[in-house]
Amino acid sequence: MSTTRATALSEIATRVARGNALAADLLGVLDEERDALAAGRVEDIDACGARKLSLLTELETLESDRAGLAAAAGIVPTGLDDAFAGAGLAARAAPGWEALLAALRACHEANAVNGHITLHRRRHVERALHSLRGTGRENAGIYGPDGRDAPVDTAELARA
Repeated sequence: MSTTRATALSEIATRVARGNALAADLLGVLDEERDALAAGRVEDIDACGARKLSLLTELETLESDRAGLAAAAGIVPTGLDDAFAGAGLAARAAPGWEALLAALRACHEANAVNGHITLHRRRHVERALHSLRGTGRENAGIYGPDGRDAPVDTAELARA
């Protein structure tokens, strides 16, 4: 194996390790974001969004570097584990690569949950606005004391 290829694989292993640390940080931010979404803490939601963007940007840069190093070393994306093994880096790099992929899947799932919470809250706000305005089908979710659908009297709400 050429020194250049071995060096590239070592650099890839370093980037994979850094990617794992970033993915763990991202998962923590996603958990914080979920808590902030559930509690309606707008400032915390904004702060989490900024941190997510920063971490994702760094992860994208690492992936671009990793892909460039792999291409320069003649490693096809599906051959990374074999290349690590051939360079004697399998014990160090391959488990990290699998862990990174698993961590990124967990981040994807956590982000999907947060997106669902955001969508649910947005729909709730939209229904409330339509109820206040007396517009749209969203009024169908408003009911009176007897449990039946009741139209919303926006003038009555305005006086309250």
